[in-house]
Amino acid sequence: MNKYIITFLFCGLAFSNNNAQNLTAIPNFDKNLSLIEKNILIYRIYKTNEVGNDLENGALKPYTSLFNLLPDDGYHLNLSASKSGLSYPDSNYVLFSIYKEADQFTKGNKIVEQEFQPTLFDRFFLIGYDSINNRIKFISGNFFLSKISDDFKNLPSDSNALIKYIQLREYFLQIDNIIILKKGKKFVTLSAESKEIQKKIKIRVWYNNLENIFVTIIN
Repeated sequence: MNKYIITFLFCGLAFSNNNAQNLTAIPNFDKNLSLIEKNILIYRIYKTNEVGNDLENGALKPYTSLFNLLPDDGYHLNLSASKSGLSYPDSNYVLFSIYKEADQFTKGNKIVEQEFQPTLFDRFFLIGYDSINNRIKFISGNFFLSKISDDFKNLPSDSNALIKYIQLREYFLQIDNIIILKKGKKFVTLSAESKEIQKKIKIRVWYNNLENIFVTIIN
């Protein structure tokens, strides 16, 4: 799971959805929509302080607000999706960009907005779908991530593979201009520019755990 050291107050940026394709762009729409929604919501509940605040010695406190974290029956998280222009090392997987403007749930023409604990960088997600084997990889975003480093050959020695890996794994930060700064004894250090936070960032990837990525803001 990625860890971030943030030293500033993040303010959301304006974003135009540009009529992104409906989630029906993803094959096996119903099943995969459900998986994406569940992963986002379970991760959010796992990370929120409300879970701990509403429990007392493992039991629910009276008048708990914990159940408000989940939508009522028939409501779906308001997401949009389109095919990404990015590629994946395993060509069976097609990449899809998922966008979430806010924590809104829809049911027909009804829209309900849930109040969650504020989460940084919670708008962009990236998934991969293998239609041959009907498998999904959760690649980037605030949900539980799939392990993907094994899909990239010769990490971290192959610089091109490393940059591609970081580009996909840190997609939710909308990064560009990735540069390898130094390959040390224990980790490799890279820099990149994040369009999502409009800052330059430094990235560290440990050789003994390529899934363990640390990101810090450097200006």
